[in-house]
This record gives sequence, C-alpha cells and structure tokens, in this order.
Amino acid sequence: MLVPSAIRGHSAVNIPCGGQMLRITRADDPFRVRLDLAGRVGDEWVAVLKAECHSVLEAGRMLDVDLAAVRFADRDGVELLRTLQARGVALLHANPLIEELLDPSPTRSTDEEAYGTDRV
Repeated sequence: MLVPSAIRGHSAVNIPCGGQMLRITRADDPFRVRLDLAGRVGDEWVAVLKAECHSVLEAGRMLDVDLAAVRFADRDGVELLRTLQARGVALLHANPLIEELLDPSPTRSTDEEAYGTDRV
C-alpha cells in the first residue's frame, strides 16, 4: 500500500511492509530533484525507488539522493545505488555502513594479507 502526502512543496511516499518502511520524500526545483530516503532500501522498495529515479532521469533532470536516514540496504538496494551513482546521481550523506557497502573495492584485508602467510 502506498501512502502519498504533500507538505510545503514536498511529496512523500511511505511503503510499509511487516513493520519496516522506506520513506521517500521528493523536493523539486526546475532543474533538479532531491529524494530524501529514510529506512531500509531493500526488497520490494528497490523497484519503487528505481521507478522514481528513472522517471526523474528520463525527464532530463539532475537527481540527488539523500541517504542520511537510510539504516540498511540489501544487495539489490546497493546495486541500484551503485547504478545510480554510475549514471551521475549524487548520493549524499551516506552513513559509514552504506558508504562501505557502496565501495566496490574491498577495504578489509584477509589475515594472510595483514599478517603474512607464516603467521604462528
């Protein structure tokens, strides 16, 4: 069930599911759209977010996605965010966990790399 609302030039969609929710708040200006996300980017919400982003980009507008209130992203959510980033979408204010998930290079070394193979 989608629950839209409009508050002072912003629109929001809440997507509830089993007590979990993704809130998407949209702020428009003539050339740019900002989507403020709150909650979890995963499961069926990935398709909703993808459709919203696609409509903005297809209209030729710049897109910013504010991730400050995103607590978690599953594999599909991370893949979507990486794809958006590759398309020039600005991903703003990601917390350290989300930043690490978005980083395609491994940041952690294995024990062998960190300590050498002849570790006791």
